[in-house]
Amino acid sequence: MKRALSLLLILALALGLIGCSPDEEAKNDDSANVESPVESQVESNIVYDGTFSKIVKEPTEISVFAKMDNDFVVKTDSTFGKFYEEVTGVKLVGTANPNVDDITGLNIHATEGFPSDIIISAHEVDAMVQFASEGAFVDLNEYMDMMPNTKNFFENHPLGKQIYEASVTADGKLFLIAAAERFKPTHVPLIRKDWLDKVGMDVPQTTDELEKVLMAFKDNNLGAGGITVPFVAKHWVLKQNTPTLLGARTESRATGRVIINDDGTEFYHGWSTDEFRHALTEMSRWYDIGIFSKELFTEDKPRDLYFPSDRGGFTVWSASTIGFNKQPNMPEGFELVPMLPTSYDGVRLDQRATHFMRKGRMGISVNSENKELAAVVLDSFLTEEFILQNAYGIIGEQLEHVDTVDGLKIYQDTKEWNDTIKAEYNNNHKTARHDNGFLNIGLSFDVIYDEARYIKYGEEYGKTPIDEIESKYLKAYETGEVKFVPAVNVSFTSDEQDEINNIKTNLEFYQDEIFSEAITNPYTNIDDSWWNEYIKKSNEVGMERLVEIYNTALARNK
Repeated sequence: MKRALSLLLILALALGLIGCSPDEEAKNDDSANVESPVESQVESNIVYDGTFSKIVKEPTEISVFAKMDNDFVVKTDSTFGKFYEEVTGVKLVGTANPNVDDITGLNIHATEGFPSDIIISAHEVDAMVQFASEGAFVDLNEYMDMMPNTKNFFENHPLGKQIYEASVTADGKLFLIAAAERFKPTHVPLIRKDWLDKVGMDVPQTTDELEKVLMAFKDNNLGAGGITVPFVAKHWVLKQNTPTLLGARTESRATGRVIINDDGTEFYHGWSTDEFRHALTEMSRWYDIGIFSKELFTEDKPRDLYFPSDRGGFTVWSASTIGFNKQPNMPEGFELVPMLPTSYDGVRLDQRATHFMRKGRMGISVNSENKELAAVVLDSFLTEEFILQNAYGIIGEQLEHVDTVDGLKIYQDTKEWNDTIKAEYNNNHKTARHDNGFLNIGLSFDVIYDEARYIKYGEEYGKTPIDEIESKYLKAYETGEVKFVPAVNVSFTSDEQDEINNIKTNLEFYQDEIFSEAITNPYTNIDDSWWNEYIKKSNEVGMERLVEIYNTALARNK
């Protein structure tokens, strides 16, 4: 089937409707009466008014293929699915197989011709973009007059312009809605405060101080049974987060490690710089002296292994990791505290180049027989009530409105729902939400952050650890204490996207092998011969060409 270059919004259609009334238009255009039976029947059944309420006069169904985090799919008869049907009259029929990985599931559905009405992928943006560029999804511009929340979001929401630019193609097509979340820190350094107290040291402010602290953790055998892993990291976390502590910009696989320079005028490859060469050398040295686990490249979930067992001291991971502090049965005195990135040569670099963008995309299949209905259902996903209840629970049953502060509505879990989460899901709120019917549509609760706020049961408003981390980082961004690279959205042609996908796959395979080789081999300074050979082979695989494509798109989109 087809693969595609994605992206979303525009405000069209209204312009063509201004000239005459519907009655006059019908008289002057015979085509107004030649709708297909299916479309006419579906359209006449729709009573959607842009609110999270009744969508259709008579109950009907819409099929939703959604693949996210491999086993997360839309469940037809989930708690939230039943609630959505009760409110709107539309049954969401899940069609994705939870037993295959995301890309396999998406590709299988593509070979079937995308028979589902709505297609959502939380992560496989390249594939979704490619499918779209080859005609798999409808241009949502054609349905924008039926999607008031979508139109309002892109026109008036603080993130609207950025999300729109990340969604619309170079030629103005609106095939896919890009995922979005509020500009905020996600991966932050977290260090064991109780271990710092044991060695009599403060939270490190520089990378040199960080190394001294981590070696103190190791040398004092602070881990249970004498097993101490000073820096807990999954290998992809190491690639993405650690170089910035050592003065080098990298980037996640979202862009093939291509980064925009500080003034937004040119792209370069994060793994091609002298700074990255130095960071790679230092990481190899840290591996050699025992700052990382020797099983670094084989461990699946090291934070779950080393923190509850009282053997880990520091990580750079999602801010949610601080939730270990409140989990039962943790080591006595265990306390992770957040910190800003340590400074290297006087500069604190933030790991993320794209704070507000995630990788998801959603759209409507060209093979949907209910395109109008799919459009209004998609638009209902952007109502405040949907986003809030989809992410955290049904208001009145699992969620309650507890306060309003300066116009901000505060919601929290009910005690019953909180107890259920703890009892049935080992305090894993994400898993609990998924079982509840959680739809990872990519538009997270953060997008309505200005109107409503969620806090966990029993927590004080404004006092949660995540709140404190976000406040700390946003202030650091604002003052320039921490330097981040702002996202620059560019659109690619279908041929460019094909070439990008091919280069990224092969280049990352080669570079990932080189990365693990450089880290795990006996420590030696990376000399010119090794580095020059690495650059040469990277360019043969397509590194220079990848950067050239990005810069071509940047020049075209200015």
